[in-house]
Amino acid sequence: MSLLSVIIINRGDYDKTLISLDAQNFDDMDILIANVNELGGDAINNCIFEAAGQYIIFLDSGVTLEPDVLSSAVNAAVSHNLDIYLCPNEDIKISTTFFFDDTEVLTGNHDSFILSGLLDNCINIYKKNLISNLRFAYGSSSEYLIFNIHAVDKARSVGYDPRPFWKGDIYQGYEGYRNYHHNLFTEEYLRIIEILARDHMISDERIGYYKNRRMNEFITQLDQYIDSPLSLEEALYEIFALSGDIKELFEACGAENLLEEKVLFTCHALIISHQNEDAGVMNFALKGIEEIYKAGYVPKSSIEPGIVANMVIDYLNPSNIGVFAYQAIMNEKEAV
Repeated sequence: MSLLSVIIINRGDYDKTLISLDAQNFDDMDILIANVNELGGDAINNCIFEAAGQYIIFLDSGVTLEPDVLSSAVNAAVSHNLDIYLCPNEDIKISTTFFFDDTEVLTGNHDSFILSGLLDNCINIYKKNLISNLRFAYGSSSEYLIFNIHAVDKARSVGYDPRPFWKGDIYQGYEGYRNYHHNLFTEEYLRIIEILARDHMISDERIGYYKNRRMNEFITQLDQYIDSPLSLEEALYEIFALSGDIKELFEACGAENLLEEKVLFTCHALIISHQNEDAGVMNFALKGIEEIYKAGYVPKSSIEPGIVANMVIDYLNPSNIGVFAYQAIMNEKEAV
């Protein structure tokens, strides 16, 4: 049996990850490759089952380890008999080393683990018997976080050293436009809240954290539409429909202006980059946005408020006739 099993979550080229492992001067490990492009969560879960190590660490193919960190981290996990050794990158700002082996103390520190971002990655060292019955929900926006919430809930001892352990892009291979699975992201947000409530881990601070996380996630995802392969009509439709679906969350947080400003900015950038392209059933949005942006450089008397009003009404009510017409068009395309 090895002391450590390294599971590389292969989303693409992992040569740099292997090179950083070779440079660790740590020989008591076996390496398994989870080809997630083929099998998703099953590939990762199979590797957990097959791992020969007493401890397991997950490394994404976009990650490299800092020099000579693996040996000291594993030794700390062994010497303190830790269930989880949390491994930060340079973005984590908790500056104090800790080793908790008291259930009450651990429960009292759940907030610091979650709110610090320490649980947003799986680049931690786990005792295999702690996670052997956990399952990885690959393909979700919160795959690491959900896994770690369950792991921390089961753990009886957790350690942490603030020295940066890793660097890189854990979402390597996801660059550029990809279909944004809005419902999946929302379901995961609700699932996290459900898990916290079920395990009596819920608090106003945590709820606020996850609300902000979901909103920021959505705002960031809107950027993908500017360089997407979608037509102007398709992109405007998706932005309006998805924004209409999530606007209640922004309103509840008093952040509706943030959403509206981002939607206007994104749509305006789209219109500029698709000059002279017909927006089809989304022309009401195109014209309304153009009128709003006119306000910055033409007399107010030349603005047509009716055009803006029509856009706002349709934005607030995604079930308008334009959306139905658009869906009919898309159904026809799929049938061809």
